Amino acid sequence: MNKKIFLLFSLLAMVAFSFSTMPALAGGFKPSDIYKQYLARVYYARSLYDVAPYFIDRTRNNMLSLQGEAAQKQLEKLKKSYIGKFTVKKEEVVGDMAFIEATGYAKDWGQVTKATVRVEMLRESGAWKIKHHSWSGKVRPPKGQIGKKKKSYR
Repeated sequence: MNKKIFLLFSLLAMVAFSFSTMPALAGGFKPSDIYKQYLARVYYARSLYDVAPYFIDRTRNNMLSLQGEAAQKQLEKLKKSYIGKFTVKKEEVVGDMAFIEATGYAKDWGQVTKATVRVEMLRESGAWKIKHHSWSGKVRPPKGQIGKKKKSYR
């Protein structure tokens, strides 16, 4: 009997988790809520299929057409977009477009830096999707390069 209950709860948890990680319909959710879902998903992503649903159609189709090393490099690039302690400073929705300005912490060249984040989102088929996102912050370049360099992810 205990095995049956355990299997039932496990199945229910898997179903609940699978729905919670997909981009939600725009109704009732702010664009920043969807972007936070993306950040949670990209951190643990193992393939582009894990994060592709968060992007607009054109970007998603290009992403999913990549294979092998190109797909792996794109996933690594997206993982560099991860922002810790994402805090929204300003969010504006204009029709089917949304603009988010936020702060958080990013990592590049092995260093954590305070970052400024900008996100543009579009409402497609009733769901908010990422059109463009970037962060900028200051990090020291690796040895062999001179001076401080401003680093940004696009």
